[in-house]
Amino acid sequence: MIQHHQQTQVGLLSLASCLGRLVTGLAADTFYHFRMPTLLLLYVPALMVITSQIFGFVFSSIDVIWLLSVFVGFGYGSIYAAGPIIVSELWGIEKFSFHWGLINMSPIVCNMLFSSMFAKNYDQHTRVQKINVGDDDEGAGHVVEVAVCNFKQYCYNGTYKITFFISLIPVVLVSVMIFKELLRRYRRRQFHNSKL
Repeated sequence: MIQHHQQTQVGLLSLASCLGRLVTGLAADTFYHFRMPTLLLLYVPALMVITSQIFGFVFSSIDVIWLLSVFVGFGYGSIYAAGPIIVSELWGIEKFSFHWGLINMSPIVCNMLFSSMFAKNYDQHTRVQKINVGDDDEGAGHVVEVAVCNFKQYCYNGTYKITFFISLIPVVLVSVMIFKELLRRYRRRQFHNSKL
């Protein structure tokens, strides 16, 4: 049963990631056509990740966990479609491979930090239980001690609170970058109009 749910979540995550890449690619073409700042493309993955953190905090049923998989998958797919576009726009093609490499390696530290935070939070809410598993040759099973958390979403809610607030940081940074870009465009237009 659990393995079936895991396989379903991985499949949904992959499909949503693919869809996120396609939608973001189409949106990037549209933004370019209408001369909109491509940095706006970063709002979609940021909002998807924030929404998934809220869902993770609120939902307690395994029946709705597919929403987390879809939102996280779409967000990651979007960032990996928008990332190269924005990196080449900000730093140019000459330095693309260096900056794109840095961006691809940056999640390593965060992943290690949040994974250990999640595990520590989960371990704080677990209790050791004895479970009888299998039968040996004489027909008697053997007892195994396992750590189990029976508090539903409260097993990991502390981590979702922290990651929610941390996922707000990119939204603020992107907003500042977009504001600067729009201000630069406005000043350039004003300068161009004053020359006429």
